[in-house]
Parts: sequence; structure tokens; C-alpha cells
Amino acid sequence: MRSAPPIARSPASGGEWRCVQCGQLLAVLREGRLHIRLTRGHEYLVGFPATSKCRTCGSLNEVRDATSLGAAPAGPGR
Repeated sequence: MRSAPPIARSPASGGEWRCVQCGQLLAVLREGRLHIRLTRGHEYLVGFPATSKCRTCGSLNEVRDATSLGAAPAGPGR
């Protein structure tokens, strides 16, 4: 089975969504949506808001919109 080709980086890209606990990269902002790449070739483009469990430390992470990427973490209790 062939996997889909990776999504090319666009000029509108740049924001990174990282875990609030360990700093692991969770997703990259691409054209207003989050590009999530998992093992075994699974890739997703998702809208906002988004919640994800970190694959490294197990911490629950939340991002409400693109402007909160790179700003103060939008984790639990914030």
C-alpha cells in the first residue's frame, strides 16, 4: 500500500505546537490547520481547537487557535 506524499512546507507555515511538559513536537501549522504526523505514515490535518496527548510524556495538551502557537501554553488550568 502506498502512503500519501508528505505535505510540502508552504509560505504560510511556521508555527509549531509543542508539549507543555517536555517540548516534544506535536504538530506544525500549515495553511491555518495543524499538520500532525504520526508513526507508520499516518498524517492528519485538523482544525482548531485541538487537544492531544503527548506520545513522549503522556501530558494532555490543548491549543485553541493559531495565535496561541508560540505564545504561553494553553494547557490545563490556563
